[in-house]
Amino acid sequence: MPIRCKFSLDEQKNDDDKGELKTFTFHAVYHGDDPEHENSKYWKWTPFGQLILGTVNANVLEELQVGKEYYIDITEAPSS
Repeated sequence: MPIRCKFSLDEQKNDDDKGELKTFTFHAVYHGDDPEHENSKYWKWTPFGQLILGTVNANVLEELQVGKEYYIDITEAPSS
C-alpha cells in the first residue's frame, strides 16, 4: 500500500563549485493551530522528519521551489 507524506521545501543549495550538484532539504508539514488543517492530518497519520535529496538534473530546479509544499509517495519497488 502506498504511503503519501507531505513535506515543505526549506532549502536549496549548490554543493559544488560548478553549481551542477543541487541539494534540497525538506521537512514534514505541521499546522498546530488547526487540527482539521490538511497539514495537521499529514503530521498525525504519515511519517515525519527531514528529507535531503540531491540532483544534477537541471530540470528538477524548475519544478522545486523553496517555501512550497510537496507530496512524497512511498511505494514498494520490485526487487532487482
